[in-house]
Amino acid sequence: MFSSLGPIMFDITLGSKPIQLCLQLTSTGPVGSGEFIMYAGDRNSNCSGVSLSHPVGALTLDDTGKITQSRFDDKFGGHGWSSMSGSFDESAGTGSGAITSNDSPILTDGQWSAGGVTGDSIHRHHGAGHGHA
Repeated sequence: MFSSLGPIMFDITLGSKPIQLCLQLTSTGPVGSGEFIMYAGDRNSNCSGVSLSHPVGALTLDDTGKITQSRFDDKFGGHGWSSMSGSFDESAGTGSGAITSNDSPILTDGQWSAGGVTGDSIHRHHGAGHGHA
């Protein structure tokens, strides 16, 4: 299980409107717990060097990277959100799934994809005794 992911490109398609953002996940619990704070923000060309400091929600992932819980505390991409499902592939630094906007008066289902990893965007936890040279 990774301890952080991103910033990586994060694309949402909601109806015919594409939303292009950067995404970062940062572990909040003990390493391996699968609990992450989610940050989303405006995108430059490939999210390289972007600093995301405004948390928008939280995700819980199982050992395979599948989203088991999602919670959103703030809007991003100009929308409020009620749920997110799908999964992240740790080895590829990508992800995809479904996302639902809670904009009134109608819930709108969309799709999301993440990827385009730049640099060392996935940080894995190495157990005790596995330091870096």
